[in-house]
This record gives sequence, C-alpha cells and structure tokens, in this order.
Amino acid sequence: MKKIINKLNRFFLKRSYPLQILLFLLASYIILILLIPIIVVMLATGINTEGGPEVSTDKVIELMVIAPILETLVYQYLIIRLFMYFVKSRKYYPYAILTSAIVFGLGHTYNPGYVFFAFFIGLVLAYMYYFYSKQPAKAFWSIVLVHGLRNGISIAINELVNLQG
Repeated sequence: MKKIINKLNRFFLKRSYPLQILLFLLASYIILILLIPIIVVMLATGINTEGGPEVSTDKVIELMVIAPILETLVYQYLIIRLFMYFVKSRKYYPYAILTSAIVFGLGHTYNPGYVFFAFFIGLVLAYMYYFYSKQPAKAFWSIVLVHGLRNGISIAINELVNLQG
C-alpha cells in the first residue's frame, strides 16, 4: 500500500493545486464507476441499495457547506490526527487512511450499498488529508471543497432526473 501512496504522491505533486482538486473530485467518481460490477451483484443478491440522503435544492447550504465541514472535521481531521497521535509514526498513515474511510462509510448508513460506496469515497478524502497533511488548513479546506462539490453535483443530477421524470 505504501508503494501505491508514494506513486500517487509523485503524480499529484506534479500538478497544480486547481488540477489536483479536479483530479481528486474525478477520482471519487472513477473509483465508483470501477465498482459497477459490484452494484450489479448487490442488486442480483437482493442487498438493499435503495434510499439515501434527501437531496434537494432547498438543502444546498446543508449539503454543500455544513455537512462537508462537519464530516471533514470528524471523519478525516479528528480520526486521522488521533490515529497518528497514538501511533506516532508516519509509516502507519495507510492504516489511518483506511480507518478514516471505514468510519466515513459507517457514518453513511442509508443502506448497505451506500456504506460500501461511501467507504471508497472516504478513501479518496482520507488520502487527500494525507497528501496535504503538512498544511492542515489546506488539507481541511481542500476536502471540504471536494466533498461540497460532490454533494452539489448530486443535487444537480437529482434535479435533472426529477425534471425529466
């Protein structure tokens, strides 16, 4: 896992900050696209994938600002910082990333499928915290930005679907 993280670091370090943010945002979608076969299996085996957070335009501030700030504080900032405080070695950072992603997934218990996919989004967000960890404010606000954009895109997609339906 350390080799993968080092390769990702080298890749992202060669990019400008705005491009890094865009790539992190895209990565949070690409990782889910790669998991489409698992969605098919979940549906075929009857695992509940119905439901999710209420997504609507009247919840824009809540979903694009408040939730990303609170969730970043809890799921990335506090969990990773506490984990690293107790282990006191950067060599354990992959476990901090994994722990953060697991808790992020478990914090999104709308249905088993949602928990599973939130875990993978949590991996991207936790890695972002690691990537920017030498600048904690930048780490925090970068995650809030990507998370808020993801939620905003969900709102937009939901509104488009409702317009057509």
